[in-house]
Amino acid sequence: MAGLSIGLVGVKGCRGWIDTLLFNGKVAAGPGEAWHLAKSVDMSSFFHLLLFNASPWTAIVLALAGILGTAALAIAWWRSRAWASLPAAENWLWAATLCLTLVVNSYAPIYDTILVVVAAVLAAGTLNGRSAEDQAVFQGWLLILYMTAWFTQSMAEFLHLQILTVALAGFALWSLKMAQRTGLSTSAWQPIGLLDSDPICMPSKKVLLPRI
Repeated sequence: MAGLSIGLVGVKGCRGWIDTLLFNGKVAAGPGEAWHLAKSVDMSSFFHLLLFNASPWTAIVLALAGILGTAALAIAWWRSRAWASLPAAENWLWAATLCLTLVVNSYAPIYDTILVVVAAVLAAGTLNGRSAEDQAVFQGWLLILYMTAWFTQSMAEFLHLQILTVALAGFALWSLKMAQRTGLSTSAWQPIGLLDSDPICMPSKKVLLPRI
């Protein structure tokens, strides 16, 4: 592809395309007017709004938030190796990943939040057989995500608080918690006597007490 691009537009054209990408990335991730930042849900726009483009504090907070968010997601996926046979736990992880991808980002315009629909579908598919409390909490998150979309842009523009970013991060963290609960509570029981007509389930030695 690189050779084809050079053949079509030449080295100068490719260099101009790269310069355009770098310029657009700098503009998107940098400070800006409130009316412009209010149209995005990424953490860059969130903290630039919240801190009124204060430098260098905005850059410091962005770096810390990015490291924490990425580390939390990476640790969750690393631990999920033990849950490879548990589709419910993986669905929760994917729901959290989709939401955190919007938040831990340098540019996520508000129309990209359509990804939340996929995350909600993945989460809803795991609720069969869950407690009434878990189902009620999930319904509450759906209501929050749906309602905040109606006024988040106006609130961000005038109050410098992008509430939809907070809702996305909150739902992602709750999904990570549910993934861990699902993985631990299910992997805490392993079937034995598979050759018998009536298999017996006993606690696994790897997990002594499932975290509920």
